[in-house]
Amino acid sequence: MKLLNLPILALQIITRQMDPHEVFLLSLLSLRANNRLKSIRFPPNSIWYDCVFANNTLKFALEEMVNDYDDIVFECFGTPRANLKVEPFLMNINGKKIRCRVSVDWYGTPTLWLDESIRDSISMSIHSHIVELFNSSTDFQLRVDLENQHDLPNVPILKNVHFLSVGVEVVMSSHYLYAFFERYTVTNRAIFECRMDGELLEDNVLEIDHLFIDDWADISEDNLINFNGIIGTFVFADIYTENIIEFINSWLDGNNTKLKLMIVMPFNHHLIDDAILPHFETLPFDPRRRPEKIPMPDEMEFCMERAGNVRSRPQRLLDYTGVDIIRKSDGCLATIVLEGGSFAFFVWGQSNEQRGQNVKQDE
Repeated sequence: MKLLNLPILALQIITRQMDPHEVFLLSLLSLRANNRLKSIRFPPNSIWYDCVFANNTLKFALEEMVNDYDDIVFECFGTPRANLKVEPFLMNINGKKIRCRVSVDWYGTPTLWLDESIRDSISMSIHSHIVELFNSSTDFQLRVDLENQHDLPNVPILKNVHFLSVGVEVVMSSHYLYAFFERYTVTNRAIFECRMDGELLEDNVLEIDHLFIDDWADISEDNLINFNGIIGTFVFADIYTENIIEFINSWLDGNNTKLKLMIVMPFNHHLIDDAILPHFETLPFDPRRRPEKIPMPDEMEFCMERAGNVRSRPQRLLDYTGVDIIRKSDGCLATIVLEGGSFAFFVWGQSNEQRGQNVKQDE
């Protein structure tokens, strides 16, 4: 192709105006095409491995920033439906030539129709090819339906995982989750955008740094206390006043020194400040001690952007001033917010004296 003979700067300008799926298809034409395209420096990005499809389709998507991602390719096995237009295609991937068929949807995104015999290996090969092509992060990010765990990546560690359901109003049993975590360790972020049923007994879930659960009524006091991550958000959880009191006492006793933010939004009752705050020595807001509003952590913002079906707005709790509490063992300052029947707990992570000095410097 004449395009590949252009100087690298000209090729880069043209390629960056192309859609990612177009660049991907071009890279499959030959080893030379792939090597030329890999020399282009694409903006920082990451790849999503998306298995949330009822027909066992797999999708790879390129993410450059929050809510800015492009579908690269769909992967299917078996025979396409009779009325679908498909074309024979010889793709060059990881040094191998593989015959398949390709169809294109209304948006121009290709679907590769592959032979069932290579199912166990081809998905990882395609992921590796895309990562190298777009200079992407090698961390695995997965979107999965727990009731239909098909074509999952053959790796032990996932950086981020997003649990969803193909069906509407489907309730997921927690035993599907246990099977998943027997296979994987999730290190950074887990978003549960599906309704869960059953106790959360899987300790690995509570070790994830950033945990966002949209609808799990069986979340318990023990889950809050045993959470060892940085941000925990529990929406529509069956949590009561006494559970929040025990959680705060646990933090005061020195548990979970990593904690930055905890949000709890019960589903069938309200958490009331008059029933909780009298149990603690709280301090009114003082501008010399900390900023008036709780800052939005980056991972919290990401979760709110990604979890489009969330019926509540947990982030609204960060708009309130709240009251402060200090852990006597190390002088660590935290803010308690109780508004609209919900609870937020933000740890500033510095001693009272340090917070005062920083506020003065900001002034």
